[in-house]
Amino acid sequence: MTTELQNRITDLIDKGTEEYFAWLRQILTISSGSLTLLIALRTKFVPAEPRCLLLLQIAWVLLAMTVLASLLALGGYQKLFLRSASILKNMQETGIRYNSYLVVPQPYRFFGTLAPYAFAASLTCLCIFGVTNLSGPETAEYQTMDTAPNGNDANAIILAPTKRADQ
Repeated sequence: MTTELQNRITDLIDKGTEEYFAWLRQILTISSGSLTLLIALRTKFVPAEPRCLLLLQIAWVLLAMTVLASLLALGGYQKLFLRSASILKNMQETGIRYNSYLVVPQPYRFFGTLAPYAFAASLTCLCIFGVTNLSGPETAEYQTMDTAPNGNDANAIILAPTKRADQ
């Protein structure tokens, strides 16, 4: 393999690694912020008698799992890079070449894979909870009157809010 090709491969691996860590950091930031806001503002958006409250609780757990998995994956990969740097330093100082390469340990790969899936599942639970509970205002029933309340327009249409059948 030529040196130019090796440099190109190294550059692509470095770019992919940087993008992966940026992606994990974004998931970590969004999920921790979402979890904080959801818990802090729960009294503002959760109705008095919520339907499917379990979905909201599952979303909270999944967001917490996302935060934990992202932190563990980022920390694990950082340790791996530090270990790689230490090995390269030892190789340079001692002149001994290692014939092995470092493999990302299974737990860190698992956590790196778990984080985006847990995040997507939490968003799904939140959306379903929102649709079932925050679907909109009460239904309106149209009534016609010969005279509007202010005495002007004949045959005025007014909205009379009514309760939904399921309330």
